[in-house]
Amino acid sequence: MKFLGPLTLAIGLVAAVSPNSQGVSRKKARIPSPATLGEIMTMVEPTILRDGSGLASLPKSLANRAVSDATPVSLESTKRQLSKQDFYECQSSNPPPQPTDCNAIINSVRASKQDFILNEGTCLAFSSGTCTGYFCSLCGQLATHTDFIASQFESVQGLCVEGGQAGTIVGEDAPQYETGFLRAGSGVPTYDVCK
Repeated sequence: MKFLGPLTLAIGLVAAVSPNSQGVSRKKARIPSPATLGEIMTMVEPTILRDGSGLASLPKSLANRAVSDATPVSLESTKRQLSKQDFYECQSSNPPPQPTDCNAIINSVRASKQDFILNEGTCLAFSSGTCTGYFCSLCGQLATHTDFIASQFESVQGLCVEGGQAGTIVGEDAPQYETGFLRAGSGVPTYDVCK
C-alpha cells in the first residue's frame, strides 16, 4: 500500500466583518464546519508490532455502546457482530496528542457519513495538529462506517487521550480491527490477534 503522507487539518476562527445599525463594523466569529475526510485522511500500513500483553478489557459501558448497525462487518459474512470482546491499551506518549486536536478528527469523521472497505493490514489515518487517529483491518477484509470509527475514537479519547496518553482499542472477534489515537508522526501499531 502506498503511503500518501500525513495531511494536516487547520481549524481556526475566521473573522467576518459586518456593519451594525450605526455603520460601525464589528467582527463576528464564524465557527468553521468540520474538515472533509479528503483533507485529513490518508492510507497507511502499521509499522509497530505489539504482542497485546498490555491489553485490558474495554469497560462494559463502552463495549455496549460500540455495538451498533455501524459495527464492522466481515465481507466473508453479511452477519453483523452482535457480541464483541474488545480490548484497549493506553501508551505513554511524550508529548501526548492534544484532546482538542483529536476532537477535531472525531467531528470530521462523524460528519462525513461514509462507508469504507479495508483490506487486511491496511489503515485509514486521520491527522489534525498533534493528533493522528487510525482505523485498521487486522485479519481480513472488512466494511465499516465513519459513525463506528468516530464512536471508537470517542472511547479512546475518554480512556487514554484525556489522561495524557495515546491509546488503542482492539476488536479481537471477527472481523478483527484496531483503532486509536497517537501523537502525530508516530508509527501506527498492530496487534497479533489473528486466529
